[in-house]
Amino acid sequence: MKHFTISILLNFAVFNFVFAEADLVPDEISSELQNTERAVWRIHRLDKPIGGTAFFIGKNRFVTNFHVIYGLLGLSLEEALQDDELEDRDSDSYIVLSQEQNSFALRIKRVVAASALHDLALLEIEGEVTDYLSLREHPPEPSENLFLIAYPGGVLTTIKKTGDIVYEDDQVYAFLVDYSNLGGSSGSPILDTQRQVVGVTSFNIHNLQTMVKMNYLKELIAGDIGTQCSEFEDSEGLPASKRACIKKEVKELRELIKNEFVYPQYKFALLYKLEEDGISEAFPYFAEAAEYGYLPAIYEIALAVYIWYHRGIVSREDLDKAFQWMEVPAEEGYIPAQYQIGAMYYSTEGKQDVLQAFYWARQAAERGFSPAQHLLGVIYHVNYKIGEDQQDLDQAVQWIQKSAEQGYEPAKNYYDKEFSQ
Repeated sequence: MKHFTISILLNFAVFNFVFAEADLVPDEISSELQNTERAVWRIHRLDKPIGGTAFFIGKNRFVTNFHVIYGLLGLSLEEALQDDELEDRDSDSYIVLSQEQNSFALRIKRVVAASALHDLALLEIEGEVTDYLSLREHPPEPSENLFLIAYPGGVLTTIKKTGDIVYEDDQVYAFLVDYSNLGGSSGSPILDTQRQVVGVTSFNIHNLQTMVKMNYLKELIAGDIGTQCSEFEDSEGLPASKRACIKKEVKELRELIKNEFVYPQYKFALLYKLEEDGISEAFPYFAEAAEYGYLPAIYEIALAVYIWYHRGIVSREDLDKAFQWMEVPAEEGYIPAQYQIGAMYYSTEGKQDVLQAFYWARQAAERGFSPAQHLLGVIYHVNYKIGEDQQDLDQAVQWIQKSAEQGYEPAKNYYDKEFSQ
């Protein structure tokens, strides 16, 4: 990997229930999907039906992401880090689990355990659920057939892994899926062909899905990592406010940052990024992780500076650095950076280089990244309009279709406008 140095730190201030088509998952499991789907629930606030996903593992326990429950509680990092009095116990009772095929919702009794570092939360519910998912003993192989069942947009959807695992570090795997609009899928189970859980989804970038490794979920359940929320129960065993445990875990994550560990810096930055205009506060933490060569963090700071340049916040010199930084993860094969550097070369005034844009867009498009497929199709289409070469038009239609079929909205709109008439 190229040596990487940060030279600036900037201080700025109701839904239809849908069953998946059989061809979305391997044939050997499609006939039994319905039973598995009943173990997957939507987690949300009563006043907002779109939130995240959670799944039942038995003994009144559900699993979701830390950032899902953190977001549903309406916390900001500033609030989470305050040493104020705990809120009333009933103040967070509006968070529920629901399914379209059921007329009832489940209340969450308590947060059992939480790990901000590994983006996991274990919940206990009030009521009974019968359908549960089993956790697999061994990790997945890179080329293994996997799929996830989730609630993107609040609609139950089965989503297939396409190709091999394309990125791995100590904490997560990442792989491409055949669906681009994944908002609401956080916390969903990733399953093998035997419908056993092999991981938990976390943050995604378009159709690149991150998966928390299974060993961390098992360690959370065993009480070996994260905050065990029983410490906040009173002498009568009544559960404390969910906020108490979540706030404690945020503070624990901050303590890890003081030890200059890379991954805590990155995860703390992601929590900031969830907030409106939170990238300014996130930037120094992304930058610290980037100093150690962490590819996703380098991607994030390069993207932030690029966006700030177009908002008139940083200089042309900083734009040049954004290009330099984005090339680092791109050359290491980090798919979002390959697409982004291509898009930057294609559309940035004074830095336009169609050949570089084409090269990088094709790198990510051939691996299945939907935004890159769209960009590559647009480049072919523009070239067709100049030279009227039928091969360029055929390539444009092919790549735009591939992107649109994965649900990438700009590609669907482009195809409808340019090719469907």
